[in-house]
Amino acid sequence: MRVIPANPLGNNSTLYFPTSTIINVDSILVYSVDYATNPAATPMTYAQAGDVLYIRAVISDPFGTFDITSINNLITDPTPTIQATDVASIVVLDDITAAEKTYEFSYTVPPFPVLGDWTIDVTGNEGSIAEGIFHSNFTDFLIIAPPNLAVVKSASVGSASPGDTITYTILVSNSGLGFANNIVLDDIPSQFIDIDTGSFSCSAGCPASGVTMGTPTFTNDLDGDVINWNLIMGGSLTGGESFSVEYNADVE
Repeated sequence: MRVIPANPLGNNSTLYFPTSTIINVDSILVYSVDYATNPAATPMTYAQAGDVLYIRAVISDPFGTFDITSINNLITDPTPTIQATDVASIVVLDDITAAEKTYEFSYTVPPFPVLGDWTIDVTGNEGSIAEGIFHSNFTDFLIIAPPNLAVVKSASVGSASPGDTITYTILVSNSGLGFANNIVLDDIPSQFIDIDTGSFSCSAGCPASGVTMGTPTFTNDLDGDVINWNLIMGGSLTGGESFSVEYNADVE
């Protein structure tokens, strides 16, 4: 740092700060929800076809956020082919104390994307265009293949009489490469059985396959019989994995 003190003519003192760059792109992270919905969301580590990505870039400038004027962005697939450029962005946070602005823009992964590491480039611009001061940074983001789910429902017996108990097993398998997130099981049972609502369990694959069983919910008719049940499996079913859910029912 070099200091030139005020002179007798009353001119102001001058301070010179040597620096190679002023504005800086501090971070680029990808989220599944926008900042307005959840500013504290956990960043994504991968995405699949059809996913909407919310990309947040934090830009800093030691002289204040007033000098951070805009960003440019570029999204490139692994081939490399440009998939998007200068997507409209907004400032979702202007932190004057930290001298940082957070910009956000969104991108929807196409139906049949090139798989692998995509590159997201962001350039932060300082002052006027005439100044030509900027800083660029990038991050790689993984696009994976979608899941491929199969569901098989089976009964413990081939035939049953009134009063018999049947154990039903639902096997869900993922033969794809991608993760299946928050799988929902929904079923309309036979009108000739009474479901034991307390008998639901994950008999295999929880949590080894990546999922955990939630709490089933039931819809009943006027007689109190279950006419529909719904079960959300938390977590993500990994490619090549499977899980089973079992429950009991009595034949009327």
